[in-house]
Amino acid sequence: EDVVILLNYLILNDKKENSKLIPEEVFNLMYPSKPFDDGQFRLVCSYLFKLIESFLALNEVRNNDTFLKIQLAKAYRKRNLNKNFLKTIKDTDKILEKSIYRNQDYWNLTFETQIEYAQFISTQRRVNPEILQKVMDTLEIYILSVVVRQLCTVIAQETLANTVYDKKLSEIVFKYIDDHPTYLEIPAIAVYYFFYQAIKFPDTGYFSQMFELIKNNQTKFPDDEIRAIYLLAGNYCIQRVNAGADKYRKAYWNLNTIGLQQGILLDNGLISRFFFKNMVVAALKMKDANKAENFVNEYKSSLELRFRESTCNLCLGRISYYRGNYKDAMFYLAQFNSTDVLFTLDAKYTSAKMLFELSEIEVLDSHLKSMDTYLERKKTQFARNWFDLYKQFVKLLTKLMKASVFNDGSMKKFREEIAQIKANEERLWFLKQLDGN
Repeated sequence: EDVVILLNYLILNDKKENSKLIPEEVFNLMYPSKPFDDGQFRLVCSYLFKLIESFLALNEVRNNDTFLKIQLAKAYRKRNLNKNFLKTIKDTDKILEKSIYRNQDYWNLTFETQIEYAQFISTQRRVNPEILQKVMDTLEIYILSVVVRQLCTVIAQETLANTVYDKKLSEIVFKYIDDHPTYLEIPAIAVYYFFYQAIKFPDTGYFSQMFELIKNNQTKFPDDEIRAIYLLAGNYCIQRVNAGADKYRKAYWNLNTIGLQQGILLDNGLISRFFFKNMVVAALKMKDANKAENFVNEYKSSLELRFRESTCNLCLGRISYYRGNYKDAMFYLAQFNSTDVLFTLDAKYTSAKMLFELSEIEVLDSHLKSMDTYLERKKTQFARNWFDLYKQFVKLLTKLMKASVFNDGSMKKFREEIAQIKANEERLWFLKQLDGN
């Protein structure tokens, strides 16, 4: 009874604003006539925690009908209840056949079902090469689907975190698939195969093949996995754009528009603030501020409430700046407040460009010094490539403020520095300001 009282207290307390657990209060509810005993209270909490853990684990198993059937078949086989075993295996096959998913979990469960049947056949002292071959074929598909998916996760993380992992298995696996191309008829393998190859060999057509596979096979993956696939593809587009391949801007927008319209990219009705900002930036890079503003208005309610105001202020500030409406841009960016380092740097970056275009040189000088200090203070909290990009921006914009007094030699050297900027639009912006200067 004490455990039930504790659980009910926690449920009711959680619904209150600024809820806080008060041990003495809940102990008095459990044991009205006893003085508070911290040891007893912790014992009840520990017991409830174990019960909750057991419930969560059992609930996961209970929701997987196929897994339960396989375990039941295994129990029947061990007890030599052949008739029950065969019926259960038949039921399991039917469940798998009706399943809409064809991801690695499907192939794992199919393999587990087949291996159970193969073991049953072996106990009957019958040899059936066809059954064993079927088991091996399914096992290969399952193993390949697991490996290519994990390799994609690793290689995507490498590009994001500027880290290199040991991937000895990758060459063997991808050569094996190349030598046996029928595996590319399996979506659980093909989607990840084409993504990995797109990373290794950019702009060679692999991404387009992946895009088509995603559109044509998205119902074959559960929600969490197809969402992860869309995010992998979206991040790839961003990386290619950052590398100067502008054609991926439209691919990024189209991919994510499909994902949003079909609810794939909504996680419990919400989208992340990072994805939200990336979509706004993508629209602006396509020179379509109306599309960016429409996106903000349509999807702002899908942002988590605690991030909604700051994210919208940053995005509306970016949109207003793009339109040349500096008054509104300054207003939105002044309202922006976030603990996220990259969001804050984005706001500082946009403000800096605007201050230069407005010839607010004294304010800009102070702003750039503050931005540089912020970069140094936060440099361990984000990827090195972003640090280098913003440091380069601060350095070049500081020089740009003094460009009017450069002699021919200094000007030539400065232009050479600008030419080293990788992002095409950034490079063109500096050249435009320099020539206007």
